[in-house]
Amino acid sequence: MKVISVGNALVDLLVMLPSHEVLRQLGLVKGSMQLIEKSMRRNILEIVKDFPQKIVSGGSAANTAVGMAQLNINSSFVGVVGNDNFGDFFQLDLKKQGVHTFIDLCKEPTGVSIVLVTPDGERTFATFLGASLHLTIDAIHQAIRQERFDWLYVEGFLVENHDFFESILKLAKEINLKVGLDLANFAVVERHRDFLYEMIRKYVDLVFVNREECIAFCHQKSEESIDFWKSMGKIVALKLAEDGAIIIYKDAIVYSPTEAVEPLDTTGAGDLFAAGFMFGLSQGLSMEKTAKIANFVAREIIQIIGAKLPVEKWSEIRGKIKKIIIE
Repeated sequence: MKVISVGNALVDLLVMLPSHEVLRQLGLVKGSMQLIEKSMRRNILEIVKDFPQKIVSGGSAANTAVGMAQLNINSSFVGVVGNDNFGDFFQLDLKKQGVHTFIDLCKEPTGVSIVLVTPDGERTFATFLGASLHLTIDAIHQAIRQERFDWLYVEGFLVENHDFFESILKLAKEINLKVGLDLANFAVVERHRDFLYEMIRKYVDLVFVNREECIAFCHQKSEESIDFWKSMGKIVALKLAEDGAIIIYKDAIVYSPTEAVEPLDTTGAGDLFAAGFMFGLSQGLSMEKTAKIANFVAREIIQIIGAKLPVEKWSEIRGKIKKIIIE
């Protein structure tokens, strides 16, 4: 199975906050994603400069692309970075992780997502999109036409530009790609709920959605939304954090519990859940085992800082997944 992922090419700056006070000081809603301009970027960086920090390549779809590559899926990513050190870092990191890249360069600085992590492991995103805003449908078209892909995976953060977002989905369907969509963040869903509903209905085959996003989209809690999702006729993965996941497909419902662990940082949990889920689909596994693998991979990432697992850790994960498959 070949998957091409489309999203914002960002470098993540993870900042471990000592308390929630900084969020209040900055006027940021805990757990939200807010787009920021250069002046706000400078202000945040000044305020958090003395807190523990870590820099990794990021962007939701790029994180999932890396996870898929580490699980031996043929994984590609298309995006735009600046001609700067952050852009070089982003490209080298994805290639090192086994992702085929279709990266354009532009004069704008590489995008940066400042991930503010509170002591409970919750993430609040202040994102400067920078060069990633210059991704074009022509660049995506050229990338998709170079190989015969099976799936297009797209992050919901791209929905801020409605025409561009729909053009991506239309292009995928024109060449018979299946489409997987992660709803990204509850604030994004609240702003674009009606448009997202129409896009999912018309183009999407697989939806990844967490508790908060589900409430914003369905106006129902996850466990109460099953009939709503069934009526849309899609594969839906409801991510319930420490409570596992609910998978809805055709007329079936799979409840998949997970082992509870103390989260150190939930950055990338949804992205790696998606990677694990796509692996299950690539192997033709049952939804029960697919969900179990997705939960397992997501559980691994929340026990480290950041959205990237060490390469040596992936070897261990692949071994454990083999055991899940033969259980």
